[in-house]
Amino acid sequence: MSKDASLLSYVHASHFPRLLRLSQKDKHPGGNMQ
Repeated sequence: MSKDASLLSYVHASHFPRLLRLSQKDKHPGGNMQ
């Protein structure tokens, strides 16, 4: 469970900022993902 959470956290930290940046760059109405 701990390992899974760690991995998820890592993936999130790696992917989320990227998605956010893309969303802001494109400025497209798809920012309801949290």
